Amino acid sequence: MSQLIAMIMQADDLVNPEVMTEVWRQPMPAIQLEGLEPSRYLDGLEATVMEVGWAAMRTLLVEQWRLRDQALVARYRQEHPGVVTGDGHDDLKVVSRLGVIFLPRQVCYQQEGTAHHTLPGSPRGACKSGCACCRKTCPLAPPSDCWAG
Repeated sequence: MSQLIAMIMQADDLVNPEVMTEVWRQPMPAIQLEGLEPSRYLDGLEATVMEVGWAAMRTLLVEQWRLRDQALVARYRQEHPGVVTGDGHDDLKVVSRLGVIFLPRQVCYQQEGTAHHTLPGSPRGACKSGCACCRKTCPLAPPSDCWAG
């Protein structure tokens, strides 16, 4: 019996899209006919599809964030040549409509002038302890406490 699999792939070169990297894979649960109640079949099917779909959306958000963070760090390094080095990652805990997720942020160390660490990809309004929430998730929070993204 065949089975459906939800996948997220990344293509680094759209000119050659057949070369892709698998980012995430989740097979749909195998169909079990034993104990299947006709009156609840659609509800169970919908719940299963929603569970896999939400997991896929959370993964897409994290991976899209990762690409954006890499681009922001690259731009920051171009603007500050020779003085910035990668110095690990610092996760940002985000409350979103997709649930609580952790977004990786590249930490950079700037040696020139007053030596300090910076997070080029950190959203405006992220608190120093590394947490934020999407504006749509917590609309009543003051802008200083919430990522207006």
